[in-house]
Amino acid sequence: MKLSDIIERIKEVKELQFDYEVAGLLQVEPETLRMWKHRNQIPFEEIREFCKKNKFNYGWIMDGEGRKFSSDVPITSIYPGADSVDSVLHRIKDYAGIESDYGLAKKMKIRQSNIHNWRERGTVPYKKLSEYCNTHKLNINYFLFGEGDPQILDSFTPVRAIEKIPIVSLVGAGDGIFPTDENLYDEWINCPPGLKNHQPFAMRIDGVSNSMMPLLKPGMFIICSKTQKAINGDIAVVKCESGIFVKEVWFTDGKVKLHSYNPEYEDRECEMKDVEFIYPVIWMRRAK
Repeated sequence: MKLSDIIERIKEVKELQFDYEVAGLLQVEPETLRMWKHRNQIPFEEIREFCKKNKFNYGWIMDGEGRKFSSDVPITSIYPGADSVDSVLHRIKDYAGIESDYGLAKKMKIRQSNIHNWRERGTVPYKKLSEYCNTHKLNINYFLFGEGDPQILDSFTPVRAIEKIPIVSLVGAGDGIFPTDENLYDEWINCPPGLKNHQPFAMRIDGVSNSMMPLLKPGMFIICSKTQKAINGDIAVVKCESGIFVKEVWFTDGKVKLHSYNPEYEDRECEMKDVEFIYPVIWMRRAK
């Protein structure tokens, strides 16, 4: 599953030409969508909300199969190759050590009549199954298709909900820049919708930081992850012997190149042994 293909399907159904138009529909910054596309990081929550609002079939948007518009259709139409509802429910029961529909309903926090209705219609609501898998860190493809391991290893799977993200100071960086005691932070920003818990922190681009113009403008917020690994082409916060920088990073031969978007600034190069951390930017937002 590729995010680039998903973006093209959204363009098709909405008659759009450009990625930035898709970013607007998903209510994210164009650069955020660019980073997701570069990493093939699929924003499941944003896409699900888009489909719900516009009455599109989530399954078609995700994999190009089935009907374009949402309707109450059998699970095998929404997810081609998926097993019958009984098989899906049996795998959930078997993994959880449950034998009855009553026990399964209690585990999934739904009414037992819901399971009866699923069987009658031949459907399993993706949202409910997704919520259950996310809560218990399970691989939804295992339950739908019988593929892979029940335990999910996807680093983009949410672990817990977060509501506030701390704003840290670029100038005050150093040991303890990321304290665990929330009382040490002076400012917080609301967590953007759908952002997963990757131990995020936020920074505000100050008025004199223009090395990444026109991408990063004064007053913008960037949100970084302490747990995701930066890859070539990522925008990242880097701390090395020379200081702390927000740059595009490129790795080669034990070094990291720090690229500036503003041509007035020269690129830097650091030995990896001198780098304390590299935290990729996973979200950008304008100051309100």
